[in-house]
Amino acid sequence: MPTNPLRYALLALILAPTPGAAEQECEIALSETNGATSIVAMADAADWSGGRYAMSVSVRSGTNRSTSMQSGSIGGEPDENGHVPLSRTVVNLPAGSEADIVVTLSRGDAEAGCQTRLTR
Repeated sequence: MPTNPLRYALLALILAPTPGAAEQECEIALSETNGATSIVAMADAADWSGGRYAMSVSVRSGTNRSTSMQSGSIGGEPDENGHVPLSRTVVNLPAGSEADIVVTLSRGDAEAGCQTRLTR
């Protein structure tokens, strides 16, 4: 039986930032409850105390397609790990579906991003 990574209580992916942003990070945290997947985009508060973010979640299930876009200013209180939560969304991913999650951060000339794909 294959292991489904969404069955873990929390899966945090810290992915490499885009070129030119070697010290900045973006994080996508995933958790699953009762078949629904919660997606939270976060930024390192030390590197991203301001600027803008955008999160895109594109879900494909059979012939159905949907895309959710969220954006705003980076700010707020960091959590105990030093991350500022940016955006949160919940998706239902039935068997055979995929979701592409892309997060971008920008402030002046600095840019960073992270992305992941969920497959059921």
